[in-house]
Amino acid sequence: MQLDDLKNTWEREIAMENKITEFSDIRRRVDEFDRRANLYWARDFLAWIVAIIAVLLVFFVRPPSWGLNLPMQLGAFLMVACGVFTAAKTISLRRVSTTDDWTLSSKINIQIEKREKEVRLLNTVTHWGLITPLIISVILVSYGGYMQRTGSYIPDLGLWIYWVLAVVVFIGCYFGYQNRIKKKIQPILDQLYVMKSELES
Repeated sequence: MQLDDLKNTWEREIAMENKITEFSDIRRRVDEFDRRANLYWARDFLAWIVAIIAVLLVFFVRPPSWGLNLPMQLGAFLMVACGVFTAAKTISLRRVSTTDDWTLSSKINIQIEKREKEVRLLNTVTHWGLITPLIISVILVSYGGYMQRTGSYIPDLGLWIYWVLAVVVFIGCYFGYQNRIKKKIQPILDQLYVMKSELES
Protein backbone atom coordinates (compact mmCIF):
# COMPACT_ATOMS: atom_id res chain seq x y z
CA MET A 1 0.00 0.00 0.00
CA GLN A 2 2.81 2.37 0.87
CA LEU A 3 4.50 1.66 -2.44
CA ASP A 4 1.24 2.38 -4.26
CA ASP A 5 0.82 5.65 -2.39
CA LEU A 6 4.39 6.60 -3.19
CA LYS A 7 3.86 5.77 -6.84
CA ASN A 8 0.67 7.82 -6.99
CA THR A 9 2.36 10.76 -5.32
CA TRP A 10 5.29 10.52 -7.72
CA GLU A 11 2.95 10.40 -10.72
CA ARG A 12 1.05 13.46 -9.48
CA GLU A 13 4.29 15.35 -8.98
CA ILE A 14 5.51 14.41 -12.45
CA ALA A 15 2.19 15.54 -13.93
CA MET A 16 2.34 18.79 -11.96
CA GLU A 17 5.93 19.37 -13.06
CA ASN A 18 4.85 18.96 -16.68
CA LYS A 19 2.02 21.43 -16.12
CA ILE A 20 4.44 23.89 -14.54
CA THR A 21 6.75 23.52 -17.52
CA GLU A 22 3.86 24.13 -19.91
CA PHE A 23 2.71 27.09 -17.86
CA SER A 24 6.20 28.58 -17.81
CA ASP A 25 6.16 28.62 -21.60
CA ILE A 26 2.69 30.18 -21.67
CA ARG A 27 3.66 32.62 -18.91
CA ARG A 28 6.68 33.69 -20.95
CA ARG A 29 4.50 34.38 -23.97
CA VAL A 30 1.87 36.09 -21.82
CA ASP A 31 4.50 38.33 -20.22
CA GLU A 32 5.79 39.18 -23.67
CA PHE A 33 2.25 40.04 -24.73
CA ASP A 34 1.85 42.14 -21.56
CA ARG A 35 4.85 44.20 -22.58
CA ARG A 36 3.48 44.68 -26.08
CA ALA A 37 0.03 45.53 -24.68
CA ASN A 38 1.57 48.16 -22.42
CA LEU A 39 3.28 49.68 -25.45
CA TYR A 40 -0.02 49.66 -27.36
CA TRP A 41 -1.86 51.41 -24.57
CA ALA A 42 1.01 53.85 -23.96
CA ARG A 43 0.82 54.77 -27.64
CA ASP A 44 -2.94 55.23 -27.39
CA PHE A 45 -2.53 57.36 -24.26
CA LEU A 46 0.01 59.54 -26.03
CA ALA A 47 -2.36 60.01 -28.96
CA TRP A 48 -5.17 61.02 -26.60
CA ILE A 49 -2.93 63.42 -24.70
CA VAL A 50 -1.84 65.10 -27.94
CA ALA A 51 -5.47 65.36 -29.07
CA ILE A 52 -6.64 66.80 -25.75
CA ILE A 53 -3.77 69.31 -25.63
CA ALA A 54 -4.56 70.36 -29.20
CA VAL A 55 -8.22 70.87 -28.31
CA LEU A 56 -7.35 72.87 -25.19
CA LEU A 57 -4.92 75.02 -27.18
CA VAL A 58 -7.62 75.76 -29.72
CA PHE A 59 -9.97 76.78 -26.93
CA PHE A 60 -7.63 78.88 -24.79
CA VAL A 61 -4.66 79.97 -26.95
CA ARG A 62 -6.34 80.50 -30.30
CA PRO A 63 -6.15 83.90 -32.03
CA PRO A 64 -9.25 86.07 -31.62
CA SER A 65 -10.05 85.59 -35.29
CA TRP A 66 -10.53 81.86 -34.74
CA GLY A 67 -14.16 81.64 -33.75
CA LEU A 68 -15.68 78.39 -32.54
CA ASN A 69 -19.29 77.79 -33.44
CA LEU A 70 -21.58 75.36 -31.64
CA PRO A 71 -20.81 72.22 -33.72
CA MET A 72 -17.07 72.74 -33.24
CA GLN A 73 -17.50 73.23 -29.50
CA LEU A 74 -19.65 70.11 -29.19
CA GLY A 75 -17.19 68.07 -31.25
CA ALA A 76 -14.22 69.27 -29.20
CA PHE A 77 -16.02 68.53 -25.94
CA LEU A 78 -16.91 65.04 -27.17
CA MET A 79 -13.29 64.39 -28.13
CA VAL A 80 -12.05 65.37 -24.67
CA ALA A 81 -14.79 63.26 -23.07
CA CYS A 82 -13.64 60.28 -25.17
CA GLY A 83 -10.09 60.73 -23.92
CA VAL A 84 -11.14 60.90 -20.27
CA PHE A 85 -13.47 57.90 -20.66
CA THR A 86 -10.82 55.80 -22.39
CA ALA A 87 -8.20 56.62 -19.77
CA ALA A 88 -10.56 55.79 -16.90
CA LYS A 89 -11.66 52.49 -18.46
CA THR A 90 -8.07 51.53 -19.21
CA ILE A 91 -7.00 52.11 -15.61
CA SER A 92 -9.99 50.30 -14.10
CA LEU A 93 -10.09 47.29 -16.43
CA ARG A 94 -6.35 46.60 -16.36
CA ARG A 95 -6.35 46.06 -12.60
CA VAL A 96 -6.44 42.49 -11.31
CA SER A 97 -8.37 41.47 -8.20
CA THR A 98 -5.43 39.62 -6.64
CA THR A 99 -1.66 39.48 -6.92
CA ASP A 100 -1.32 36.20 -5.01
CA ASP A 101 0.67 33.99 -7.38
CA TRP A 102 2.09 31.46 -4.93
CA THR A 103 0.26 28.52 -6.49
CA LEU A 104 0.05 27.38 -10.08
CA SER A 105 -3.74 27.71 -9.97
CA SER A 106 -3.59 31.32 -8.78
CA LYS A 107 -1.01 32.17 -11.44
CA ILE A 108 -3.29 30.80 -14.13
CA ASN A 109 -6.31 32.64 -12.70
CA ILE A 110 -4.40 35.93 -12.67
CA GLN A 111 -3.38 35.49 -16.29
CA ILE A 112 -6.94 34.55 -17.28
CA GLU A 113 -8.31 37.62 -15.51
CA LYS A 114 -5.78 39.86 -17.26
CA ARG A 115 -6.64 38.49 -20.69
CA GLU A 116 -10.41 38.60 -20.12
CA LYS A 117 -10.16 42.21 -18.98
CA GLU A 118 -7.99 43.00 -21.98
CA VAL A 119 -10.74 41.69 -24.27
CA ARG A 120 -13.42 43.69 -22.42
CA LEU A 121 -11.23 46.77 -22.52
CA LEU A 122 -10.65 46.55 -26.26
CA ASN A 123 -14.35 45.93 -26.93
CA THR A 124 -15.36 48.82 -24.66
CA VAL A 125 -12.86 51.24 -26.13
CA THR A 126 -13.60 50.37 -29.74
CA HIS A 127 -17.36 50.60 -29.32
CA TRP A 128 -17.81 53.50 -26.90
CA GLY A 129 -14.44 55.20 -26.51
CA LEU A 130 -13.36 55.26 -30.13
CA ILE A 131 -15.70 54.39 -32.97
CA THR A 132 -19.09 55.93 -32.19
CA PRO A 133 -18.19 59.14 -30.31
CA LEU A 134 -15.08 59.96 -32.30
CA ILE A 135 -16.89 59.64 -35.62
CA ILE A 136 -19.52 62.03 -34.28
CA SER A 137 -16.79 64.34 -32.97
CA VAL A 138 -14.98 64.45 -36.31
CA ILE A 139 -18.24 65.10 -38.15
CA LEU A 140 -19.20 67.93 -35.79
CA VAL A 141 -15.80 69.64 -35.84
CA SER A 142 -15.40 69.39 -39.61
CA TYR A 143 -18.97 70.51 -40.21
CA GLY A 144 -18.52 73.46 -37.86
CA GLY A 145 -15.31 74.41 -39.64
CA TYR A 146 -17.06 74.13 -42.99
CA MET A 147 -19.91 76.36 -41.80
CA GLN A 148 -17.47 78.92 -40.48
CA ARG A 149 -15.38 78.88 -43.64
CA THR A 150 -18.18 78.96 -46.22
CA GLY A 151 -21.19 80.30 -44.36
CA SER A 152 -23.24 77.44 -45.80
CA TYR A 153 -25.22 74.87 -43.84
CA ILE A 154 -25.30 72.36 -46.72
CA PRO A 155 -22.18 70.14 -46.96
CA ASP A 156 -20.45 70.09 -50.32
CA LEU A 157 -18.97 67.07 -52.08
CA GLY A 158 -15.53 67.57 -50.54
CA LEU A 159 -16.93 67.44 -47.01
CA TRP A 160 -18.92 64.31 -47.80
CA ILE A 161 -15.78 62.65 -49.17
CA TYR A 162 -13.89 63.64 -46.01
CA TRP A 163 -16.61 62.12 -43.82
CA VAL A 164 -16.60 58.89 -45.81
CA LEU A 165 -12.80 58.61 -45.54
CA ALA A 166 -12.98 59.30 -41.79
CA VAL A 167 -15.58 56.56 -41.33
CA VAL A 168 -13.44 54.14 -43.35
CA VAL A 169 -10.41 54.91 -41.15
CA PHE A 170 -12.38 54.34 -37.95
CA ILE A 171 -13.86 51.11 -39.29
CA GLY A 172 -10.31 50.00 -40.07
CA CYS A 173 -9.33 50.79 -36.47
CA TYR A 174 -12.28 48.77 -35.22
CA PHE A 175 -11.36 45.69 -37.23
CA GLY A 176 -7.73 46.14 -36.22
CA TYR A 177 -8.71 45.91 -32.55
CA GLN A 178 -10.96 42.91 -33.23
CA ASN A 179 -8.13 41.20 -35.10
CA ARG A 180 -5.86 41.87 -32.13
CA ILE A 181 -8.36 40.10 -29.87
CA LYS A 182 -8.84 37.17 -32.23
CA LYS A 183 -5.23 36.48 -33.17
CA LYS A 184 -3.20 37.69 -30.19
CA ILE A 185 -5.29 37.50 -27.02
CA GLN A 186 -7.82 34.72 -27.56
CA PRO A 187 -5.27 31.96 -28.41
CA ILE A 188 -3.39 32.64 -25.17
CA LEU A 189 -6.67 32.76 -23.25
CA ASP A 190 -7.77 29.42 -24.71
CA GLN A 191 -4.51 27.79 -23.64
CA LEU A 192 -4.96 29.13 -20.13
CA TYR A 193 -8.52 27.78 -19.98
CA VAL A 194 -7.26 24.33 -20.98
CA MET A 195 -4.54 24.39 -18.33
CA LYS A 196 -7.01 25.48 -15.67
CA SER A 197 -9.42 22.66 -16.52
CA GLU A 198 -6.58 20.12 -16.50
CA LEU A 199 -5.37 21.38 -13.15
CA GLU A 200 -8.84 21.16 -11.62
CA SER A 201 -9.62 17.72 -13.04
